[in-house]
Amino acid sequence: MGREFATLDRRSYFDAVDAELRQLRLEFTSDGLLRKPETAVQTRRMRALANTLTRQAHEQIRAQGRRPFRGEVAVELDIHAVGVEQPVTSPPAVKAYLDLLQGIVYTDDRSIAYLRVTRHARDNPLFQAVPQDWVYGGVTPRFPHGPEAHVEVRITVQPLRTYVADVDRMFHLREEVFGDDYDDRDADGGEFFRDRFGHNGFDDNRLDELREEARDETEGRGLWASGGPLAARPDLLASLRQMHRAERRALRRKLLLDGGPGPLDRPGPPSVIQRLMWHQDPDSKRLDADDWFGPGRFLLPDPSAPRGLPWPQEVKKHMAAHHGRWRVLDVLVGAPLALDLAVCPEASKDLDNLARDIVVPFEQVFCGNDRGTVASYRIYRAEPDSGPPGVRVLVIGDERLNTFERAIATARHWLLLRGPRYKDD
Repeated sequence: MGREFATLDRRSYFDAVDAELRQLRLEFTSDGLLRKPETAVQTRRMRALANTLTRQAHEQIRAQGRRPFRGEVAVELDIHAVGVEQPVTSPPAVKAYLDLLQGIVYTDDRSIAYLRVTRHARDNPLFQAVPQDWVYGGVTPRFPHGPEAHVEVRITVQPLRTYVADVDRMFHLREEVFGDDYDDRDADGGEFFRDRFGHNGFDDNRLDELREEARDETEGRGLWASGGPLAARPDLLASLRQMHRAERRALRRKLLLDGGPGPLDRPGPPSVIQRLMWHQDPDSKRLDADDWFGPGRFLLPDPSAPRGLPWPQEVKKHMAAHHGRWRVLDVLVGAPLALDLAVCPEASKDLDNLARDIVVPFEQVFCGNDRGTVASYRIYRAEPDSGPPGVRVLVIGDERLNTFERAIATARHWLLLRGPRYKDD
């Protein structure tokens, strides 16, 4: 197997070089955000804005000496609209910008096999959150940022093949780049490989203590007894109750959002390394490929399967049923979230349309209908070996997706600096 890994390292190196050369980066600047119009006035305004942005696209394409991609592509879209008082929800804006690039960057949006969207806007939950919501959680959130006087939209496009190679490389070089489980993981993005929630550690023990405290409060024991040590200080008891509830909520949220994308959570068939490992240990395939579902990981119906209701209605119905089964999902309200959406098998709808049919009802059902709670998402066409048919939804913290992407970039640059024969050093 050593020879196979050496060959893979060489291929991974050349894929990293290719990604650096072939990534196309575009930046659009405008007074407002392009969106799908709903009225005649909006139609005229959006048509003028689209013409301006189209000129910007052509100018940047010519300046970089590029031509449209001919195969499947991976697209990452960052919307910076913190200066917009009432920003549009992400799906309509995403659709508008992706349509704008048709015929300029790719043939049509059916070429997009992977799409990642991040939205920086005023309705991000962090702008309304109280400090306890993230202080007790023990994580550093990704704060929305961008210009206040105008809108910036940054788009990165690369061949799907080089993006998949980026993800596979990060997991393959995990120990070389980020160290083992006992290291500090100082490399940028290394936080992705740390447990977000301290299982069998402080977080677990503290959550048990807070649950016991809640039982004492309900049953009037300890500090909460009528003749307890703080009986004469109702103000102090009220403050303590508020602090404990905020900490308990933050820890439960931290536990729920502890996951992240794995080696199979990306477009295309499993990697060569994954298949080699499955060949060596056939039992491991069941453990890797079988999906384990729970409150933060669930399956929506196959968009291509026949049904009685339209698919968007089926989605909302399944979400409502799932929310009813798991009370812990109430902690998602007020947290900036990311969704990881794996579509299997390939659906007739474009990925941006599928995302629209999922993100909107998700915020309605799980987030108290607070627009902007889903701060980012990634959606892609997965292969049958990666899981059961349908759309697998993984709910994680927005900062978790941010560290995942930073880890991908770090692993690529690490290999580019050392070359494919890094093991000989």
